[in-house]
Amino acid sequence: MKRHLLLLTVAAMGIIGCSETNEAPDIDGSRYSTCFVQDYVEADQIKIFADNGSSIGFVAEGTLIDGNLLAPTYADTGFNSNIVPHSTQAIANQFMAIELVSNNDYDEGHKAGSSLADIVYLAGASPCDFIRSRYLSSFDWNLAPEFYAENRSFASYHAKYAPVYLRLSEIDGNDLMLLDPRFFLEFSAPPTLSTTHKFTLTITDNKGKEIRLAFDWTSWE
Repeated sequence: MKRHLLLLTVAAMGIIGCSETNEAPDIDGSRYSTCFVQDYVEADQIKIFADNGSSIGFVAEGTLIDGNLLAPTYADTGFNSNIVPHSTQAIANQFMAIELVSNNDYDEGHKAGSSLADIVYLAGASPCDFIRSRYLSSFDWNLAPEFYAENRSFASYHAKYAPVYLRLSEIDGNDLMLLDPRFFLEFSAPPTLSTTHKFTLTITDNKGKEIRLAFDWTSWE
Protein backbone atom coordinates (compact mmCIF):
# COMPACT_ATOMS: atom_id res chain seq x y z
CA MET A 1 0.00 0.00 0.00
CA LYS A 2 1.60 3.23 -1.11
CA ARG A 3 0.30 6.78 -0.82
CA HIS A 4 1.82 10.19 -1.35
CA LEU A 5 1.20 12.08 1.89
CA LEU A 6 2.69 15.05 3.67
CA LEU A 7 4.63 13.67 6.60
CA LEU A 8 3.58 16.43 8.94
CA THR A 9 -0.11 15.57 8.52
CA VAL A 10 0.06 11.82 8.09
CA ALA A 11 -0.60 11.12 11.75
CA ALA A 12 -4.04 12.65 11.33
CA MET A 13 -5.06 10.32 8.52
CA GLY A 14 -7.26 7.38 9.33
CA ILE A 15 -5.38 4.70 7.43
CA ILE A 16 -4.40 1.54 9.30
CA GLY A 17 -0.78 0.37 8.90
CA CYS A 18 0.95 -2.69 10.28
CA SER A 19 -2.29 -3.98 11.83
CA GLU A 20 -3.11 -7.61 11.24
CA THR A 21 -6.48 -7.82 12.98
CA ASN A 22 -9.88 -6.24 12.54
CA GLU A 23 -10.21 -5.42 16.22
CA ALA A 24 -11.63 -2.04 17.11
CA PRO A 25 -9.05 0.52 18.22
CA ASP A 26 -8.58 1.33 21.90
CA ILE A 27 -9.89 4.59 23.26
CA ASP A 28 -6.50 6.24 22.56
CA GLY A 29 -6.70 5.20 18.91
CA SER A 30 -4.06 2.48 19.18
CA ARG A 31 -4.31 -0.88 17.43
CA TYR A 32 -2.53 -4.21 17.68
CA SER A 33 0.51 -4.43 15.41
CA THR A 34 3.24 -6.98 14.79
CA CYS A 35 5.68 -4.25 13.74
CA PHE A 36 6.84 -1.15 15.60
CA VAL A 37 7.56 1.09 12.60
CA GLN A 38 4.18 1.90 11.13
CA ASP A 39 5.24 3.77 7.99
CA TYR A 40 8.30 4.03 5.79
CA VAL A 41 9.06 6.96 3.53
CA GLU A 42 10.81 6.41 0.20
CA ALA A 43 12.34 9.87 0.25
CA ASP A 44 12.65 11.82 -2.98
CA GLN A 45 12.74 15.36 -1.63
CA ILE A 46 13.81 17.31 1.44
CA LYS A 47 12.03 20.34 2.85
CA ILE A 48 12.81 22.77 5.67
CA PHE A 49 10.32 22.90 8.53
CA ALA A 50 12.29 24.96 11.08
CA ASP A 51 15.21 27.40 11.08
CA ASN A 52 16.60 28.36 14.47
CA GLY A 53 19.71 30.04 13.12
CA SER A 54 22.28 27.67 14.59
CA SER A 55 20.23 24.66 13.48
CA ILE A 56 17.87 23.86 10.63
CA GLY A 57 15.07 21.30 10.73
CA PHE A 58 14.39 19.14 7.67
CA VAL A 59 11.74 16.61 6.75
CA ALA A 60 12.12 13.89 4.12
CA GLU A 61 9.05 13.47 1.94
CA GLY A 62 8.05 10.97 -0.70
CA THR A 63 6.08 7.78 -1.14
CA LEU A 64 4.59 6.36 2.04
CA ILE A 65 4.96 2.57 2.44
CA ASP A 66 3.00 0.40 4.87
CA GLY A 67 5.26 -0.81 7.68
CA ASN A 68 4.29 -4.44 7.14
CA LEU A 69 5.99 -4.46 3.75
CA LEU A 70 9.46 -3.62 5.06
CA ALA A 71 9.21 -5.03 8.58
CA PRO A 72 10.95 -8.33 7.66
CA THR A 73 13.89 -6.40 6.19
CA TYR A 74 14.64 -4.86 9.59
CA ALA A 75 13.56 -7.82 11.76
CA ASP A 76 10.69 -5.70 13.02
CA THR A 77 8.11 -8.48 13.17
CA GLY A 78 7.76 -9.31 16.87
CA PHE A 79 6.37 -6.12 18.40
CA ASN A 80 2.94 -7.68 19.04
CA SER A 81 1.56 -4.72 20.98
CA ASN A 82 -0.85 -1.87 20.54
CA ILE A 83 0.40 1.31 18.87
CA VAL A 84 -1.23 4.38 17.35
CA PRO A 85 -1.24 4.04 13.52
CA HIS A 86 1.28 6.34 11.78
CA SER A 87 2.91 7.33 15.08
CA THR A 88 6.28 5.84 14.06
CA GLN A 89 8.11 6.44 10.78
CA ALA A 90 11.48 5.72 9.23
CA ILE A 91 13.20 6.53 5.96
CA ALA A 92 13.14 3.52 3.62
CA ASN A 93 16.01 4.52 1.32
CA GLN A 94 18.79 4.67 3.87
CA PHE A 95 20.93 7.81 3.80
CA MET A 96 24.62 7.00 3.42
CA ALA A 97 26.21 10.46 3.06
CA ILE A 98 25.16 14.06 3.68
CA GLU A 99 27.07 16.98 2.19
CA LEU A 100 26.62 20.72 2.73
CA VAL A 101 28.39 23.48 0.80
CA SER A 102 27.94 27.25 0.52
CA ASN A 103 28.32 29.75 -2.27
CA ASN A 104 30.14 32.11 0.13
CA ASP A 105 33.13 31.86 2.45
CA TYR A 106 32.04 30.49 5.84
CA ASP A 107 35.34 30.92 7.66
CA GLU A 108 39.04 30.73 6.84
CA GLY A 109 38.92 26.95 6.74
CA HIS A 110 35.74 26.71 4.70
CA LYS A 111 35.80 28.85 1.60
CA ALA A 112 33.01 29.01 -0.96
CA GLY A 113 32.29 25.62 -2.52
CA SER A 114 34.15 23.60 0.11
CA SER A 115 32.54 20.99 2.31
CA LEU A 116 31.14 22.04 5.69
CA ALA A 117 30.77 18.42 6.80
CA ASP A 118 33.37 18.71 9.57
CA ILE A 119 31.57 21.56 11.37
CA VAL A 120 27.94 20.47 10.91
CA TYR A 121 26.18 17.77 12.95
CA LEU A 122 23.13 15.71 12.08
CA ALA A 123 20.68 15.43 14.98
CA GLY A 124 17.92 12.91 14.45
CA ALA A 125 16.47 9.75 15.94
CA SER A 126 15.99 6.08 15.09
CA PRO A 127 14.16 3.06 16.54
CA CYS A 128 17.03 0.74 15.53
CA ASP A 129 18.25 -0.02 19.05
CA PHE A 130 14.74 -0.61 20.36
CA ILE A 131 13.97 -3.10 17.58
CA ARG A 132 17.34 -4.87 17.92
CA SER A 133 16.72 -5.34 21.65
CA ARG A 134 13.51 -7.19 20.75
CA TYR A 135 11.54 -4.20 22.06
CA LEU A 136 12.96 -4.43 25.58
CA SER A 137 15.33 -1.49 25.94
CA SER A 138 14.65 2.17 25.35
CA PHE A 139 16.83 5.27 25.55
CA ASP A 140 16.70 7.70 28.47
CA TRP A 141 16.24 11.02 26.67
CA ASN A 142 17.61 12.84 29.71
CA LEU A 143 21.00 11.51 28.58
CA ALA A 144 20.69 12.83 25.01
CA PRO A 145 23.25 15.29 23.63
CA GLU A 146 22.65 18.87 24.77
CA PHE A 147 21.21 19.88 21.40
CA TYR A 148 18.01 17.91 21.96
CA ALA A 149 17.16 19.64 25.26
CA GLU A 150 18.14 23.11 24.06
CA ASN A 151 15.90 22.87 21.00
CA ARG A 152 13.25 20.59 22.51
CA SER A 153 13.73 18.53 19.34
CA PHE A 154 13.23 15.35 21.38
CA ALA A 155 9.52 16.21 21.34
CA SER A 156 9.53 15.40 17.61
CA TYR A 157 10.29 11.74 18.24
CA HIS A 158 8.60 8.68 19.68
CA ALA A 159 9.78 7.88 23.22
CA LYS A 160 11.20 4.51 22.11
CA TYR A 161 13.54 6.10 19.56
CA ALA A 162 17.16 6.91 20.41
CA PRO A 163 19.12 9.97 19.29
CA VAL A 164 21.36 9.88 16.24
CA TYR A 165 23.92 12.65 16.65
CA LEU A 166 26.87 12.61 14.26
CA ARG A 167 29.25 14.99 12.55
CA LEU A 168 28.43 14.83 8.82
CA SER A 169 32.01 13.91 7.98
CA GLU A 170 31.81 10.88 10.30
CA ILE A 171 28.62 9.32 8.88
CA ASP A 172 29.36 5.83 7.63
CA GLY A 173 27.70 2.51 6.86
CA ASN A 174 24.52 1.90 8.82
CA ASP A 175 24.70 5.00 11.04
CA LEU A 176 21.44 6.37 9.62
CA MET A 177 19.45 3.14 9.37
CA LEU A 178 15.75 3.71 10.14
CA LEU A 179 16.31 7.44 10.54
CA ASP A 180 13.13 9.34 11.39
CA PRO A 181 12.07 11.56 8.44
CA ARG A 182 12.49 14.64 10.66
CA PHE A 183 16.07 15.60 11.40
CA PHE A 184 18.21 18.66 12.07
CA LEU A 185 21.56 20.02 10.96
CA GLU A 186 23.42 21.89 13.69
CA PHE A 187 26.35 24.25 13.07
CA SER A 188 29.07 23.85 15.68
CA ALA A 189 30.22 27.48 15.22
CA PRO A 190 28.88 30.60 13.49
CA PRO A 191 30.55 31.89 10.31
CA THR A 192 33.36 34.39 10.72
CA LEU A 193 33.35 35.69 7.15
CA SER A 194 30.12 36.02 5.16
CA THR A 195 26.94 36.06 7.24
CA THR A 196 24.61 35.19 4.36
CA HIS A 197 24.81 31.94 2.44
CA LYS A 198 23.10 29.92 -0.21
CA PHE A 199 23.60 26.35 0.90
CA THR A 200 23.31 23.23 -1.20
CA LEU A 201 22.42 20.11 0.74
CA THR A 202 23.11 16.81 -1.03
CA ILE A 203 22.00 13.49 0.45
CA THR A 204 23.09 10.20 -1.13
CA ASP A 205 21.08 7.08 -0.33
CA ASN A 206 22.01 3.39 -0.38
CA LYS A 207 20.94 3.09 -4.02
CA GLY A 208 23.19 5.93 -5.14
CA LYS A 209 20.32 8.37 -5.61
CA GLU A 210 21.08 11.98 -4.75
CA ILE A 211 18.50 14.27 -3.17
CA ARG A 212 19.36 17.99 -3.33
CA LEU A 213 18.02 21.11 -1.73
CA ALA A 214 19.30 24.67 -2.23
CA PHE A 215 18.27 27.28 0.34
CA ASP A 216 19.23 30.68 1.72
CA TRP A 217 20.53 31.07 5.28
CA THR A 218 21.63 33.95 7.51
CA SER A 219 23.96 33.61 10.49
CA TRP A 220 22.48 33.75 13.98
CA GLU A 221 25.33 35.98 15.23
